[in-house]
Amino acid sequence: MPLMKGPELAAKVLAVSPSTKILLMSAYPMSEVAASGRAFISKPFSVQSLNDKVRHVLEQSSQFARPTRPS
Repeated sequence: MPLMKGPELAAKVLAVSPSTKILLMSAYPMSEVAASGRAFISKPFSVQSLNDKVRHVLEQSSQFARPTRPS
């Protein structure tokens, strides 16, 4: 994003709405997005991989889903 990175946006959203579930994505798996500790999916991904990851994030009791290997 041109003005703000994903982890920064996530922090701002969570400051306003702490229960919001966050799933970040990037084409660069070694980026700070992947290292942020938040739920992450690496591009490109299949519809099924996205579905699985979203389900996983929504089932988490916290917005900080445990890091998993890219799908």
